[in-house]
Amino acid sequence: MKNLLFNRLSEACATASDQKSFGKALGRITRSYGFNGFAYLHLHGENPAVVTNYPREWQVNYLDRGYARLDPVVKAARAQMQAFSWSVDEDRRHGNGDIRKFCDEAVDFGIRSGLSVPIQTGHGKLGILTLSSSRPAHDSNGNDLDPIRAAAAAAFVHNKLIHTAVDGVIRPTTNLTHQELTCLYWSAEGKSMEDIATMEGLKYSTVRFYIEAAKKKLGTITLSQATAVATRWKLI
Repeated sequence: MKNLLFNRLSEACATASDQKSFGKALGRITRSYGFNGFAYLHLHGENPAVVTNYPREWQVNYLDRGYARLDPVVKAARAQMQAFSWSVDEDRRHGNGDIRKFCDEAVDFGIRSGLSVPIQTGHGKLGILTLSSSRPAHDSNGNDLDPIRAAAAAAFVHNKLIHTAVDGVIRPTTNLTHQELTCLYWSAEGKSMEDIATMEGLKYSTVRFYIEAAKKKLGTITLSQATAVATRWKLI
């Protein structure tokens, strides 16, 4: 069953025209095979890139708190470099206080078990394709995995995301509008909402509306958090 899933993922790489449509296709395929979410994590230096349909708040927490350095899935991926199943419950059982806290937070966001496929993407970089479920793991979760087929699917996913990304950089998918991004950009440049309204020919209330909408979409509370996240993700 899971090997058919990897075939479907590979086929989606050939048909999707851009990163947004590809993300939607990944979501549909993973749900049809009993998973709740997907994530592609590309690790390079201090700023990992993530393309996922996980809850926005979890995405922000993961990147802002540097969870890639703590994530048991990332550690397992680096150690074995082949497809594997995992369980947050199992990781929590054997982890220290920080790991247990991480696992509890993951479960709160509906991430409890799943499959991950690590691949080398060149120059010491690591890509990890993960399919997750909110349900507890079963012992048979990884028994029927074809590691070669899984790795091929992950490589197709990586190449698709690279080729559909602006300037070859994988960035998180968002649904921020041009107006919301413009307001965040000027805010990051130190402009007040009054300044932005004057510069863009908008009402103050309209600028405030765009900024509040952007904060919500990015899963942040304050404007400074929103501009920091947008800057880190190279959205502005």
